[in-house]
Amino acid sequence: MAITLICLRLTLGLFELNSAPALNVCGAHLKERAGCTEVKAVAGVNTESVKCKLQGTAHLPAFSMEGNYVIGGVFSIHEYLPAVRHNYTTKPEPFRLRLIESRELRFSRVMVFAIEEINNSTKLLPGIRLGYQIHDSCAAVPVAVHVAFQLSNGLDPVFYTSNNCSKSGMVMAVVGESGSTPSISISHIIGSFNIPLVSHFATCACLSDKRQYPSFFRTIPSDRFQAAALAKLVKHFGWTWIGAPTKGAASPVLTEFWEDAFNCRLEKDRRVCDGSEDIQKLQNPYTDTSQLRISNMVYKAVYAIAHAIHNTVCQETNSTTQCDKLTRIEPKQVLTQLKKVNFSQNGYHVSFDSSGDPVATYELVNWQKSERGSIVLVTVGYYDAPLPLGEDSSWHLMAINSEDLKKRIVALHKDGLGYKKIAKTLKLSCNTVAKTIQRFNRTGSTQNRPRHGRPKKLSACAQHHIQRLALGNRRMSAANIAAKVEGVGGSAC
Repeated sequence: MAITLICLRLTLGLFELNSAPALNVCGAHLKERAGCTEVKAVAGVNTESVKCKLQGTAHLPAFSMEGNYVIGGVFSIHEYLPAVRHNYTTKPEPFRLRLIESRELRFSRVMVFAIEEINNSTKLLPGIRLGYQIHDSCAAVPVAVHVAFQLSNGLDPVFYTSNNCSKSGMVMAVVGESGSTPSISISHIIGSFNIPLVSHFATCACLSDKRQYPSFFRTIPSDRFQAAALAKLVKHFGWTWIGAPTKGAASPVLTEFWEDAFNCRLEKDRRVCDGSEDIQKLQNPYTDTSQLRISNMVYKAVYAIAHAIHNTVCQETNSTTQCDKLTRIEPKQVLTQLKKVNFSQNGYHVSFDSSGDPVATYELVNWQKSERGSIVLVTVGYYDAPLPLGEDSSWHLMAINSEDLKKRIVALHKDGLGYKKIAKTLKLSCNTVAKTIQRFNRTGSTQNRPRHGRPKKLSACAQHHIQRLALGNRRMSAANIAAKVEGVGGSAC
């Protein structure tokens, strides 16, 4: 009566099997959970308990909170200094970290904010508390790989199993990473366990390949849409060149951020922080809320996962939502539901196509000088690509209609600048500048003439929102579209 024990070894967060006889196997048939599996040669035989032990040192998360269901997060909160060449005969030294990346820290705090907002909601996951484990990948692929294994395993240093290896440490899904390269590494690992990865900033077109990355999703459009959009913008405007500008819980990370930002210490060795520090007066990427596009991608990623969990554990009964927080679910169930999510949050639509990509929507922004002399980004148009690239007729470019931009053209013309100089200054085509000035000379105004016929009841923004809904889901009825537009009210604009 032979008993074969199979243990899945994980290289950077691995568990070992302390029971004999044993056969260590790593191959294509990976179990959905990290741990050990018993395969009985003869049924009805009592088996010994199996002890699985964490190898190496576990990395504590930068931010964590317990919950009924836990979501993982991976952000490059620190940068690391390149280490010496490894000789593979001694244990590598720990990474030496540079200063905090303020924007990445903001991304992690946005995730915390979104989860706390969901936990206070009476509509999404009522009665259920989401938890989180947010890790720092240090902008290093080896650390990201370590974190990926740890999110799959949990933090328990030792656990025992009897006849199965079910574990409670596994997260339901992961938000991150900002870069495509670490996202590729993480997705390869956690995808083997059917754990979804929802990235807010990884744009490589390669990640749309569901054969290699079956559990990868993202809330930011793929680079393949961006390349096509740029080509159409160049053609539309006649450009000959383009430029591509590239209250919290106590945490050691927040302590480090505070001390670095204000050059003080909460303990000793340097000027003591006395409470007079004002974070509202701080000017760095963490506190800059003027451009929150990528932060919004993190926010949408968290909500997408929450909706997937909601659709797994909650039921609608007589217009009442009932959620069972004791329901044990697997990441694979969340993965299945993520493919079906279709909702709007704060006027932004969230859904994924068969490749795990969102509807590609871009804002066309123009760099302008403010009255104070600083550079500001002004939204002057929109570009939508709600259908696959082959269906070219679905792409629609909103015309530039910024009155501020038109007034700047006229003002520069009055200052004596020619068409070419204005076009170069504002990064516009000469044709756009010429038409604007000619209209002003002819009518005394930069505004378009009123059109004939009955005035439209909907604003241009509302029409744009309706178009996005209709093209994003061609099966949606007119009544449902009207209900959604009425439901979001003015928040869509």
